[in-house]
Amino acid sequence: MKLTTHGTSRLAFLGFLATQFSSILSSPLAEPFYVSDLAKRTCTYPLKFGAGTAKMVMLSYVSITETLGAVLSITGNIGVAPAGAIVNIPAASVTGTIYLNAPSATAALATASATCSCAAVALPRTTIAATSITGSTFTPGNYYFAGAVNLAASGAVTFDAGGVSAAQFNMIIDGALVTGASSTVILKNGAKACNIFWVIGPPASSAGADTTLGASSVFNGNICDWGAITTGLGVTYTGLMVTLKQTAASVISLDGGIFKSVPTC
Repeated sequence: MKLTTHGTSRLAFLGFLATQFSSILSSPLAEPFYVSDLAKRTCTYPLKFGAGTAKMVMLSYVSITETLGAVLSITGNIGVAPAGAIVNIPAASVTGTIYLNAPSATAALATASATCSCAAVALPRTTIAATSITGSTFTPGNYYFAGAVNLAASGAVTFDAGGVSAAQFNMIIDGALVTGASSTVILKNGAKACNIFWVIGPPASSAGADTTLGASSVFNGNICDWGAITTGLGVTYTGLMVTLKQTAASVISLDGGIFKSVPTC
């Protein structure tokens, strides 16, 4: 296409270009690079894991493994698929169903993966510069951390729903999540574990993406992890934890503890 400008028309055209470029350059880059318009169009908020995930507490494409000899109690269903392994978890320790490479696990993983991907692109969001969430209180919303996050030993973080039982929290962490021994995730004023999504290493993130829960810690909320999840001795956990990659390292490793699913919100 040929463009010809003359006299005042040229000045008007140059003014138009300046306005357009100024607008582009002044627009804030508020979203991480992996947020796509397609993803935002196919997500419905507030998020729910939906059909197939009811009473699920653990899901993995690869494996769920328990340390021999540690005291374990799981209230809810666990599953791996399509060619995963469940190691050292006796049926007697599970009040629920163990789905070993069963269609139900395949369906639940598909549903959980879609929901977790939507949690990763939730907008609008507040960017948090701090790497430690110890002593913090979060109100409902979407929070983005550009790197790894930690909760100190014996420390606490609070989720305050402000009396709104449907209030949702999306914690989008572009790195690892580590909680110290005896740390606590506190639910306040109607906050529910099923309405908290911990998104660790979102799908297009280049950062590391592992979750480590310290020994004797109390942790509430769903964990969507594109890496591995490791829990220390005697953890108390409420929610649904999912590892979302079909790679050897994307596993769930337990060292005893108490794990409970939550009702659909």
